[in-house]
Amino acid sequence: MTVPSNARADQTRTINMRLTPHWIDEDHFWFERTTPSGETEIVNVDADSGSLTVATDESSGATSNQTSGFRGGKAPGSGAADDDAEVTFVNASKKTVQTYWIDSSGKRVPYAKLEPGKSHVQHTYVGHAWEAVGDDGTYFGNIVVSRSKQSATIEQTFPRPANRSRRRGQRRSVPDNVRDQLLKLSEPLDPDVMLVSPSMSPDGKFLAAWKITRANTEPVFTIESSPAEGGRAKLIERPYALPGDEMDRYDLVVWNVADAKTVNLEMPTIDFRRPRIRWRRGHEMLVEKVDRGHQRFRLFSINPSTAKVRTPIDESTDTFIWTAHAGKVPLVTYLDNEDEVIYASEKSGYRHLYLVDLSSDKVQSTDTMRPITQGDYLVREIIHIDESERYADLVVGEYYDDQDPYHRHLIRVGIDDGEVISLTDGDGDHEFEFSEDRRYVIVNHSRVDSPPVHELRRTKDGSLVATLAEAKRIGDEAPPSLPTRFAAKGRDGETDIWGIICFPEDYDADRAAQYPVIEAIYAGPHDSHVPKRYRAGKWFGDLTSLGFIVVRIDGMGTANRSKAFHDVCWHNLKDAGFPDRIAWMKTAAKEHPAMDLSRVGIFGTSAGGQNACGALLFHGDFYRAAVASCGCHDNRMDKASWNEQWMGYPVGPHYAESSNIDNAGNLQGDLLLLVGELDSNVPPESTLRLVDALIKENKRFDFLMIPGMGHSDGGAYGKQRTREFFVEKLKPNSPPSQSRVSASPIDPTDLTPSTIAADALKLYRVDRDLLRRQLPLSIDPNRLRQTELFLSKWEDAVSTLDEAEALELREQIESDRVQLARNKVSYQRWLSNAPFVQTIIERCEPDRRGTPVQYAELATELETLLRQLEAAIDNESLTTAPSKNIVRELDSTVASELGGVFGSWRRFYADYDPQFDWWANDTATKVEEKLKQWRPTFPEQPASPSISQSPNEQTAMFGPNYPDLSPFEKSQGAIMPGIMRQYRADIRSVKKHQRSERLRGWQNALELLTANRPFDSWPKHDQVDYHRLREDIRYRLAVLDLADAPKVIAKSSDGSGIQGTVVGRDRLLLELRRELIDHTPEELIALAEMGYANCRAEMVRASQEMGFGDDWQAAVEKIKNHARPRRPATKPDSKDGERFDSLAASEGHVDRRTVRRKELADGNDEPCTTIGEPFFHGR
Repeated sequence: MTVPSNARADQTRTINMRLTPHWIDEDHFWFERTTPSGETEIVNVDADSGSLTVATDESSGATSNQTSGFRGGKAPGSGAADDDAEVTFVNASKKTVQTYWIDSSGKRVPYAKLEPGKSHVQHTYVGHAWEAVGDDGTYFGNIVVSRSKQSATIEQTFPRPANRSRRRGQRRSVPDNVRDQLLKLSEPLDPDVMLVSPSMSPDGKFLAAWKITRANTEPVFTIESSPAEGGRAKLIERPYALPGDEMDRYDLVVWNVADAKTVNLEMPTIDFRRPRIRWRRGHEMLVEKVDRGHQRFRLFSINPSTAKVRTPIDESTDTFIWTAHAGKVPLVTYLDNEDEVIYASEKSGYRHLYLVDLSSDKVQSTDTMRPITQGDYLVREIIHIDESERYADLVVGEYYDDQDPYHRHLIRVGIDDGEVISLTDGDGDHEFEFSEDRRYVIVNHSRVDSPPVHELRRTKDGSLVATLAEAKRIGDEAPPSLPTRFAAKGRDGETDIWGIICFPEDYDADRAAQYPVIEAIYAGPHDSHVPKRYRAGKWFGDLTSLGFIVVRIDGMGTANRSKAFHDVCWHNLKDAGFPDRIAWMKTAAKEHPAMDLSRVGIFGTSAGGQNACGALLFHGDFYRAAVASCGCHDNRMDKASWNEQWMGYPVGPHYAESSNIDNAGNLQGDLLLLVGELDSNVPPESTLRLVDALIKENKRFDFLMIPGMGHSDGGAYGKQRTREFFVEKLKPNSPPSQSRVSASPIDPTDLTPSTIAADALKLYRVDRDLLRRQLPLSIDPNRLRQTELFLSKWEDAVSTLDEAEALELREQIESDRVQLARNKVSYQRWLSNAPFVQTIIERCEPDRRGTPVQYAELATELETLLRQLEAAIDNESLTTAPSKNIVRELDSTVASELGGVFGSWRRFYADYDPQFDWWANDTATKVEEKLKQWRPTFPEQPASPSISQSPNEQTAMFGPNYPDLSPFEKSQGAIMPGIMRQYRADIRSVKKHQRSERLRGWQNALELLTANRPFDSWPKHDQVDYHRLREDIRYRLAVLDLADAPKVIAKSSDGSGIQGTVVGRDRLLLELRRELIDHTPEELIALAEMGYANCRAEMVRASQEMGFGDDWQAAVEKIKNHARPRRPATKPDSKDGERFDSLAASEGHVDRRTVRRKELADGNDEPCTTIGEPFFHGR
């Protein structure tokens, strides 16, 4: 059955990126796929025969639940984000249902809550996963979004999946009986002994716990220079263990419950990580121990009834055992059969699995264990173990010699005999989904240069049953240029090194032009980092569009290859695979001469920041420029858990050899260091000490610390500075206009649904919040003036942007303007009811701090202020019981601000200025205390409509047409569905002549709702619905206003007799905006005329080539009768004016615009069009 898609047929997108099977029985399922014309068809599959049938209305197969999309079992994590999508959740159950987005790690993030019978349209991405759970815990299944428009009916229930693993830091609850026994049995111990993680044996005979000796963990500090609430900077302290630091130590304590005595055991102290006890066979225990430094691993088997301790597994190595950050292969996999475990080891040269017999008394190594997998490939993930059938389903790498070794493939292996069935063979990276009985598996394989192909395979022999669908790009726009995969020999001349090359849009292999090269580096040894799967968007488009070739490479020292490949990082993180990377680029340049290796840049974040800086320190003869963001520039100053895995323990000279700080004197080339002052991952002091070392070495470099920023590449501002830095230092031949720079690359797995905010909105909010921090009192006339100028400048700046792209920014500006109007009204109310407040405002003006003070006059002023404030508090008119009123709540907020501002002013002088302390501090302290007590409720009075709003708007705000949205202010869940229901019912019930006034009431009520319930805290879908509702109100008001205009009847002049009402330009603009078309009617006419002119010119050129001169009509007649029509020899050059890229326009006009304080104060300048610091930043 083929049905029209909600997406336009000409909409550019990649179809069939995902496929969701709906199993009918063991051998039949159906799925939906999109045709090249954009339509959706339902396909029935007979898995036994491999036949595929497109369903018709009469055919069997997909039944009424075909749009459900939900299935049982544990929800997978969201995959890499492909194209934007919308899924419509329809709650057909009788329960209130909460929807959850599942992030890439499997964590639930709550989104919409649906009442029975309600629906919700949710923005998301193809490949992202969602769950639906009833308010009573009923599990309605999970769904993976597979196309751009999708419906999901919540009705069928499924068994609840196994409990998710606890979040980090979340502890298990201790049963009461265990706690009671622990208290009883531990009485003889020293009172200072601390016991943790008590556990009772299944047979109740023994109680075990860990005696912990706490380490004296030193803290790490960060400074928040610009707190959101203003005031002084904050010092933030937290414990942070560095390599070599002392760690908590754990000793096992076991009691015999029958005689209440402890059991003497010869167990070593656990000095790395909190250990865990696993019980087997009634009361035997299994305990893992990783020696500090990661060079030895042991599994202990403890029998407390005999006090015997065995070591079934004991492995040591000269380099490291991969125990931390090891991905999806645990060292020990515990089975239901308590006499067996599966052990993962790289001892053979690749990571393989071994079966360990726990019933044996022998110490087992990989030489004596039974191998489950073996060969020149590695295990990358354990998917499923079937103990009854004795097989394991695994993901493996480096499996086919003629493919990229990083491609993930699927195998089934016998646990006892090691017999392998290869379930995939496609040339690409694989994803998979098994049928419930695991007789079939649906896989898809793709590469960065090849879209996914979906296949159905049998698991008994790995044979291909059918090819189900192939992804492809459809629509009018040309597909993005895809990365080029490239492999070359590494430093040893034998090992293949793999990477990708991303060329500029105007790259032509036949031209002689050369382009500078930038490497995007991350050489963390815990994984491999070159992308392998297809994505719909561009890779590194922000740099390739500037005229750079961008490469990404996995050199030696990274994971997912052989043990020897991985071991290069041991005691040697400075290596970072650079000899392989340089050799790779030199080979690539021979095949692609456009790569100019005399201009090579590099950038990276975190470990990549360390690598990028190290490129100039250790390989400055090859790399010319580097941007290093929040790097761990000395592994002795970064977290112990990560660095000791690769650099070992104890800390030795090799740490200094890999230190960027200790090697700062080797710097060659141009360096930009970026760091966020609130980095909680890598302490910012790591970068600051590198800065100090470079200064001491008299090196020239650039440094940017971003206030309020955490562990990142600097956000929008940091990305912009990175682009500018590379343009300046590497000088691409013909860098395109900044307005053409596309969005910065982001990790697709980090994308979350309903992301609206763009760099422009972020910059606007940073600018606005900086203004508010500088002038924290909302009724300060100086702040009111500054805000007025600020909003005016931004309104001018945003007027040129695409309406759809800038919708949220426009709404934010409008919301802030309404807030400004309320603040102006509030200022007048305060001056009318408490004139002495003006004294506080003037005295606390930030610009007056530090200026000479007349202390005697100040003392008199404060005494007078104190008396006036005490009188105000005692005045009955100011102490009447407050009613629940928006204006009064605003007054209370202003009173709180006054107390904060005055207190900040007093503390600026107190204890620093002796004369202030002598003359004024005591009185000022009393004033501050009174201000904290004062919560006035001024007599209600209408505000002057002339301040910022029309009389109608003022009436609507507080009159009978003002809807009551107060019940939604305290709601903790989604509120917009309820508000929109109330709105629709309300507007339908209002007579037409009253509708305008009612709509204005809704408009203002929504603005106050965002003031009383911070908009940033709303769920994303509520934010989207809020903007939709605002747009609907604005549209309805505009239509009503235009309806009152006189009608003009016009008749055509061509004799056709057509006549009608002239719509007019304003109505056209209104409808264009509603359709998100960001052009005026004149611009659309100009575009049409331009297109017509281009078409005509092309026809004339073709006519001239055919020998007809300018008589293109004669040429057309010739073509009509010609058997093989010729195409024009050349295509007309595109003109900049024909390119309307809203995202590029946004970056070109907003993310590089700032407003400086002096320019705002003068009111005589436009938003700055050169690159500058954010508003007020550093001024």
